[in-house]
Amino acid sequence: MLVESIIKRKKGTQVVLGDKTYHFQPDKDGRHVADVKLPSHLGTLLSIKEGYRLAEVEEVAEVVAAVALTEIADELEPEPEAPAEPVIDEPAPVANLAGLQRPALAELYEEKFGTPPAQNMKVAAIAAALRDAA
Repeated sequence: MLVESIIKRKKGTQVVLGDKTYHFQPDKDGRHVADVKLPSHLGTLLSIKEGYRLAEVEEVAEVVAAVALTEIADELEPEPEAPAEPVIDEPAPVANLAGLQRPALAELYEEKFGTPPAQNMKVAAIAAALRDAA
């Protein structure tokens, strides 16, 4: 695509982008132009509005039409949403049981096994059952 350098120098303007050098030289109409084929280089140059612009009116119309079509296509066909991460129902790790009283241990036991511990089950036995089931 032909890009025009708005700033005109006697010997033209040389611009290095990556490993490519663009030499903006006068054309038959006196505009300083260079043929830029890489889209990334084209974007870089055109982002400098006070320095560069598209040289060909037809190409400007093509770019505007392509952008408009892309926007319309995006509206008609939105990008698919990323699939939700699977929910894994894992039991919570057994916390540090030292120092817990029987009511707290009984609650953990019931959450873990679905039934409360027997009334005559000692605190140490409840804690041991919880550790063993982890």
